[in-house]
Amino acid sequence: MAVRASERNAPGVQGGIACRHDFVDGSDTHGADALHRRFVAGQRLWRIGLRPRDVGALLTGYGWRKVEDVGAEEFQVRYVRPTGRDVPVSPLERTVLAEKP
Repeated sequence: MAVRASERNAPGVQGGIACRHDFVDGSDTHGADALHRRFVAGQRLWRIGLRPRDVGALLTGYGWRKVEDVGAEEFQVRYVRPTGRDVPVSPLERTVLAEKP
C-alpha cells in the first residue's frame, strides 16, 4: 500500500502491508535467500520494509488506523486452517490490515 498516496482515500477504505524490514535489508531472510536475491537484490522490486513495531505509528501519521497485525503462525491459525487447507505460511508473512477512519 502506498501510504502517502492514500491520504485522500475515503473513510472505510482498507489496505494491507506485508514487507519486513529485516528481509529487505538482508539481516534476516527467514530462509528465503532466493526470494531476497530475486526481488530485493536483483529486480529491486522491494526497496523498503517496515519493522513490525513501527507500522502503527507510520499509519497513524498518514491518518490510517491499524486494525490487525498478525505474524505467520497467527495467520496460519486464524485464516488458513479454518479453510481446511494445508498450505505453509512463510515466516516472512506478517500481515497488517489498516483502515481509513
